[in-house]
Amino acid sequence: MGVFNKILVTTDFSTPAAAGIDVAERMAADSGAELILLYVVETEPPPGLDRSAEESVMHGRRKKAKQSLENLVALRASGLSPEIRVAVGSPVSEILLVAGDEAVDVIVIASHGRSALGRVLLGSTAEAVVHGASCPVMIVPFPHPAE
Repeated sequence: MGVFNKILVTTDFSTPAAAGIDVAERMAADSGAELILLYVVETEPPPGLDRSAEESVMHGRRKKAKQSLENLVALRASGLSPEIRVAVGSPVSEILLVAGDEAVDVIVIASHGRSALGRVLLGSTAEAVVHGASCPVMIVPFPHPAE
């Protein structure tokens, strides 16, 4: 076994997240580690729905997310079979919860490359995970073309 036994990688299905998955797959392949691929469905159903309709919407979102993760894994050529996880809640809280519950050795998360001002105004999932994690966190930067 290599340096890592268990790696958690997150996705939001964006291009930067794909770069993070690439890195996590290489790390898992190099170390023989188990790979967990996580997507978090945020708990913000459309306004104005009753409780039953909210539950139905969230169930649909979880189901769609799981199918999207399965499709993503099927399209990748790494040959790895990550464990697919869909969580519901705050992305930061759920990432940290899964990392702790699974005793992962490292969390791999992509950065969308926002500026410092963007992090202050919008918040940064990656930054919050770094500050809350009890294991190392690898931030994978997304290269932007020169303007």
